[in-house]
Amino acid sequence: MNTAEAIQFAKKFVVQILAGEKRGSGFYYHEYEYVITTHDLVEDYWVVTVEGSYIENQAARVLYIDPVWNIAVIKLSQSIKPLNYPVGSINSIIVEKAPSIALGYAYGEEFTASVGTLSKKNRLRNGIAYIRTSAKITPENSGGPLIDANGVIIGMNVFMENNEDDYGYAIWLNYIVGTINVAYTYENLYKAVIACPGCHTPVHRNFIDDFKYCVRCGTEVKLPDFEIHSESQNTEKNKQVVSFVEKAIRYARFQVDTCRMGYNTWVLKDRKLRFEIKYQPEAGTVYINAIIAEITKNNQPELYNFILSENNNTDAYYFTMRENYLFLCASINHFGIPPEDAAEIIKLIMDKGVFYAETIGNRYEADILYTEN
Repeated sequence: MNTAEAIQFAKKFVVQILAGEKRGSGFYYHEYEYVITTHDLVEDYWVVTVEGSYIENQAARVLYIDPVWNIAVIKLSQSIKPLNYPVGSINSIIVEKAPSIALGYAYGEEFTASVGTLSKKNRLRNGIAYIRTSAKITPENSGGPLIDANGVIIGMNVFMENNEDDYGYAIWLNYIVGTINVAYTYENLYKAVIACPGCHTPVHRNFIDDFKYCVRCGTEVKLPDFEIHSESQNTEKNKQVVSFVEKAIRYARFQVDTCRMGYNTWVLKDRKLRFEIKYQPEAGTVYINAIIAEITKNNQPELYNFILSENNNTDAYYFTMRENYLFLCASINHFGIPPEDAAEIIKLIMDKGVFYAETIGNRYEADILYTEN
C-alpha cells in the first residue's frame, strides 16, 4: 500500500465535528461505535454534530471527557454500516523515522492529509507520552488520527510545537483505549462523566460534592446541569453537616480555610501525620481517617494480632486495612454531640495516630507514612 492508497483507505473513518462555533476533526472507533476527538474541541459541549465521508450528518452525545489526556469520547445517535479498519495494538512497535500521516479536516470542511516521519516515539510532556512527528498538525486536524504507511491508526493528533522545528505531537493509542474503556463502563449509567483534573478519577453525579467538587481529591469539576440535577440532593442537610464539621475543626485549633480540600473533605496535618475528615450527610456521620503505615515486612501476623487486640480494647476508634495500608479511623454522629465534643475526638485520634505510628514503626518495622510538612 502506497501513501495515496493509505490516505484514501483511512479517509472513510475520519470525521469533522462541530461544537458550538468551533470545528475540528475526529475519527470513528468501530469496536465500540464511538467517535474520538480532543477535549479541547468539545470542551463544555455535551451535544455536537458529526459528519464524515461514510457517516451522515447527525447530532451526537459526548459521553466522557478527559482534560488531562485531552481526549473526548462521543456516541453517535444513528447506527452506520459496518466500517472496519485496522487499529494498532497498544503494544505495537513504532519505528522512528517511519512514515506517518496526520489526517483531518482543514477548517472543518476540506479533508487534508499531512505526510511526515516519526522523529521520536516516546516524547514526555507533563508526564504524558506522545508520538512526535514531522507531519503538520493544526488546530483543524487536531483530534484526527495519526496513521502509518499501511493506514493503521497509531495515535491521535493533538498539537504542534511552535518553534523552528515545527514538530507535531500525537497522543499514544494506549491512552485512547484506556479512555474508551472508561466511557464504555459508564455509558449506560450516567449522561456525562469527566476525568478529574486533579486525581484523574471519573467524576459523575454520584461522585461529586456540592455539585462541583471531586469526592476523592476536592478539585473543582464542572458537570453539566442536566447531569447534576438528574437526581435530587438534600443541600440543606449538607450545609448542616458542613457547619458542624467546621466548628469542630476550629475548636480543635485548626484553620478551616487551609484544611478544606473539597466541599465534604478536610485534611488536617499534625506531627507529620495526615488526617482526613469526610461526611455522609444523609446519615449525619462524620468520618476521620489517618493513614498510618504501609505493611511490607514479613512480620505481618504479629502486627495483625496487635491490630485486632487494639480494636477489641476500645470503641472510640478502630484500625482498618486497605490493600497493604493501615488506617486509624473513627466516626462521629453529628446529631448526638456538640462540635466541642467532636473536636475532642479529633484531637484524640491525632494523639493516638502519633502513638501508634511510633509503636508500629519501632516494634514491627512497618513503613510509617509521614507527610513532608
